[in-house]
Amino acid sequence: MYQKYLIYFLLAFCISSIWMMFGNKMYGYNKRFLKIFGLNAFPLIGWTIGLFITSILFNIIRIYMSITIAIITTIILYWILLLIAEYVGYNVFSIHNEAAAKYGGLFGLKFFHAPNWMRTVYFSLGPIIIILVAIIPY
Repeated sequence: MYQKYLIYFLLAFCISSIWMMFGNKMYGYNKRFLKIFGLNAFPLIGWTIGLFITSILFNIIRIYMSITIAIITTIILYWILLLIAEYVGYNVFSIHNEAAAKYGGLFGLKFFHAPNWMRTVYFSLGPIIIILVAIIPY
């Protein structure tokens, strides 16, 4: 049982690391964060935890629903939680990504400042891990 969650965690970490290798230059915050091998630790850890939780949510949901409905439901939950996390980080904790500050907020709101390609990646990372978890034989 714990092997499955270790695999999910490693998968989440690998996806987050690959994303950070490509998107690292787009992360420059108004607060100082530790760097791990040149990668900003805040988004690296945040993405890893978020994707790991997404994989666990999917694993729980698929017990109660068909695989297709579980995938769709988990993707919708992931998108909602992503927007909440972005909103809370920006508006409650005042964590602002200054590297992307020149971009308007999502739908003109005061959060999720990023170019459209980056937003596309954000919204795609959840479905990627969900589909990968769905095909892992457990």
